[in-house]
Amino acid sequence: MERETTRTFPPLLLLIALLASGSAAAWSGEVEQSVRSGPITGLADTLYLQLEDCNGRLPLCLNIPLADSAAYVLSVDGAAYAGDPNPCNEEIFHQFDYQPLPGSGGLGAYVLQSWGIGGSIFSAPFNTMQELVDSMNQWDAVGNWNLDPTNFSIVGGDPAETYSALQVWHPTLITPVQLPRLDFPIAQGLELSFPHGVHQLVVERLADGQRDTSQIYVSCTEAVQVDLTVDWLTSDTFCLDFSELLLPPITVRNDCPDASGTEVAFQWILGDSCLQITGLNPGADSACILACDQTGQCDTTWITATTLVDYRVGVRDFYDTVRVGQSGTHCIDLSVFGGMAAASITDLCPADWGSTANLSIDLLNYCVSYTGLAGPATEDFCIEVCDVNGVCDTTYLHLWVRDETPLVVRDTILRNASKSFCALKSDNLQTAPASLIDACSGASPEPVRFDLDLGSYCVNYSGREVGLGEACLYLRDSLGNTDTTYLRVLVRDPQMAIENLSLEVGEVLEYCVDTLELVGRVQSIQNICPEAGRLDFTFDEDALCLEVVGLESGRDSLCYVFCDDTGLCDTIRWRIEVLAPPVLGPVATEDFASILEGETVELELCVNDSLRAAGDLRLQLLDEPRCFGTASLVADNCELTYQSTGGGCGKIEILRYALCNALACDTTFVYIKINCEVPPLKVYSAFSPNGDSRNDVFRIDGLERYPEHRVTVFNRWGLRLFQTQNYQNDWRGTWESEALPDGVYFYLVEDGVGGKHRGTLLIHR
Repeated sequence: MERETTRTFPPLLLLIALLASGSAAAWSGEVEQSVRSGPITGLADTLYLQLEDCNGRLPLCLNIPLADSAAYVLSVDGAAYAGDPNPCNEEIFHQFDYQPLPGSGGLGAYVLQSWGIGGSIFSAPFNTMQELVDSMNQWDAVGNWNLDPTNFSIVGGDPAETYSALQVWHPTLITPVQLPRLDFPIAQGLELSFPHGVHQLVVERLADGQRDTSQIYVSCTEAVQVDLTVDWLTSDTFCLDFSELLLPPITVRNDCPDASGTEVAFQWILGDSCLQITGLNPGADSACILACDQTGQCDTTWITATTLVDYRVGVRDFYDTVRVGQSGTHCIDLSVFGGMAAASITDLCPADWGSTANLSIDLLNYCVSYTGLAGPATEDFCIEVCDVNGVCDTTYLHLWVRDETPLVVRDTILRNASKSFCALKSDNLQTAPASLIDACSGASPEPVRFDLDLGSYCVNYSGREVGLGEACLYLRDSLGNTDTTYLRVLVRDPQMAIENLSLEVGEVLEYCVDTLELVGRVQSIQNICPEAGRLDFTFDEDALCLEVVGLESGRDSLCYVFCDDTGLCDTIRWRIEVLAPPVLGPVATEDFASILEGETVELELCVNDSLRAAGDLRLQLLDEPRCFGTASLVADNCELTYQSTGGGCGKIEILRYALCNALACDTTFVYIKINCEVPPLKVYSAFSPNGDSRNDVFRIDGLERYPEHRVTVFNRWGLRLFQTQNYQNDWRGTWESEALPDGVYFYLVEDGVGGKHRGTLLIHR
């Protein structure tokens, strides 16, 4: 008999359970979780969590930003939390820096040529960066883009969306400027982890001493599958294990009572802690035991019980070998059922065969027939026969299918060269090789000689004369299985190589020969086309290196023949083009400067220019300044002096100069921005200290105007990594002389006059 039972706690046990849960309220059938005010938003007084892996740990994300982690003290079960909390609840921060634009975004009008949002492209003219941000928010309704003029950047975006770079054009530009998208993940929470059990978490905020306390119950209820056997018409006892529940169970029941009673009977004994299992008939039945505690956590035990009869059935193996296209038959031995009549025959693995062999089943005589389809390969069949009582016997039929298709191998060797081949076809062999013969021996053409190595079962062959030779190799095992390999070898002489080279007039080029199609040692070298009027050349016969000097432009050739001590010769022909030297002129590059109204600035214009022939350099100022100042040029040292005379507040002075040598000239512009007051600090939010001399340091513009400044850099846990009061734009992302790992850090710049600048700093090598 089977029954369903429900357990309830005695009053004393109920009181103990309530005290363990940290709840002072009366039992109402459910465990309530309350959330109180404190330093951690949303942290419940009591948490009931379930862990799937009893040997693992359950993560819990606290609403504490990673950057503020140093402001809290975390303790678990009366001791400091072991290990460092991991970041969690990350949000993606998008940023476009517009400092590279002419005038740093203050020299409108501009044209946004393209900006991609997902699969859409947008463009529009704009005069100010705020106009651009307004358009971006109109195109991207959920982007929430904001202008950060202090850092010359645009910040915002939807983390789920894909954005391309901003491509911006300005009348002063030849090509548009690409403003790339920068992505910074910032953690909004700290992740702790807890093992199976009851834990007390205390979070204290250091600033005001406020605390949050949470009682955390982590249960682990892995479903357990139990397979039992019981003899026919006998009984056995199985007791349940409730240790994975945090609290004693209050209900225990069989959730599948209809899955038993025919082959096996389940009956409760000793209350609802144990089951008596009785075998009724050959076969299997199931019970699904569900135990639940007062927190609502449940543990499941799946029980499958099988009634056994004393048969001689089991698992047996049968082996056979067939050729491709050959068939065979095997009939199952029914005597294992002790006289019981067979009722069914089934292939348990039909999806595993069909490419190497096929199978057909005789349902009347309990036989199987099989035919080889392709080989060499093995095929397995799983044949199950069951009697009228449902008792089954399985035969695994292992079939070896042979393939008698020969292997054809082709090779090419030089005359007088020798090689070996050992990968003879052996797929059809079932034991180690026992013999090897060449069935074409005596019929092989003269160009190739084949020698059999009966110790390693390899073939050694050498080229005698130019032509084709063939060996018919039969490899046989001790059982008589044979595999065939046809080895066809073409013998040839070396082929002339042609190398194409180029050099300028007066240039020296060296070419060393590293590959020759020769068998032996080089014995002689001969130049067979010595007339090369456009070249001067020498050949080092010891190093096998050719040195060529271009005399005049045009095409010429050199030809050398190399012969070895076996009589083989190889030829290399060099086709050489002599080029006239290019005519080069200087290249002038734009210059930029920023001054206060009434100040003077000196610019070295040639520092970023390509001068080429410096001795013939000429420099000329092509434009006079407008009403905002005066300019003078010292051509000898490429120095431009600009004096602001007032009235140009917020304007940009544009000058043009020419840079010439004896061959050509190039022109470019000088942009001078006249500021009305001390410009704000510009902090660059990313750098790449990889030693390529580009963006290798953490850069801050304008610090020289704030002599009392201080610069500090922290990691995401608040550890101070760098601090100085006289920053020279020279920090390369190190701490205690060691390079910091790539990632996001935090900076604080105090200008010494009350201003503080904070933000994130990306190090990416």
